[in-house]
Amino acid sequence: MAKQGRDGGQEQVSQAENAAATPKAGANAANPIKPKRKHYTGRPKGADETRRLDEARSKLATVRGKIGEFAQELMRELYGEQGPEWGTKFRDIEILSDVIGAEVASRFTEGSVSEQAEHVPKSAETCPCCGGHGTRAENDEPRSLKTLTGDVNWNEAQYFCKPCRRSFFPSKP
Repeated sequence: MAKQGRDGGQEQVSQAENAAATPKAGANAANPIKPKRKHYTGRPKGADETRRLDEARSKLATVRGKIGEFAQELMRELYGEQGPEWGTKFRDIEILSDVIGAEVASRFTEGSVSEQAEHVPKSAETCPCCGGHGTRAENDEPRSLKTLTGDVNWNEAQYFCKPCRRSFFPSKP
């Protein structure tokens, strides 16, 4: 689509600009449709996500003291007994803490998922096809996910159902 430029010439308009200029259904100039606000997770805020965050915060309260001790230990290891050198910029300290926090979060997630994969309950060993009992395969399936805090790797338990001749991965306890 073309539009009149400042100098009287024609300018090309991209489809994105054209779509942005076109009002959405049900919207008018006085009342534009606003996008839903999002959590830090990037997902729309909803009751289930709020419940999960509340549960996580209550679990955090039980380990907050240990986290403080661990943070002090890391700080002493990185900066020495005197702490950061005088004149170290706040932003430099903040960036280092963000990098360390992301690594701790990634390792926590990876360890939790690995432990969960190692302890599959008997009820989850049921074939989703026939309902029969599956046998754990010799080799677990390596998995990798890119998360907000980094890559998380673990070995997922793989089961095999002889009657169905199919592999499956237990997903529900």
